[in-house]
Amino acid sequence: MSGDPMVLELLYGALITAAKISVPILAASLIVGLLTALLQAATQLQENVISFVPKLVVVGMTLLFCGEWMLITLTDYGRLVIRQIGELGTVPGAMAPTEDELE
Repeated sequence: MSGDPMVLELLYGALITAAKISVPILAASLIVGLLTALLQAATQLQENVISFVPKLVVVGMTLLFCGEWMLITLTDYGRLVIRQIGELGTVPGAMAPTEDELE
């Protein structure tokens, strides 16, 4: 089964865009999770709130600082997809019908 190269390119772009957008939030959450796990292991406090609240704050701050970039990246890819949707159904080298041919 072979797909249209343009469709495969759009799918690849979607995966790359999703990965680029999710990296800041995932990295911040991972770092805070590791730090709180070390703190909990050192102090032997095993409360879920100790790990949840700092992650929530850091993810919120990450969205505050990186949200604009994330939105711009996502809308740029959306515009690219919308521009290329019209090209998916066309045959290379084919001419569009004139108004006289459509009547």
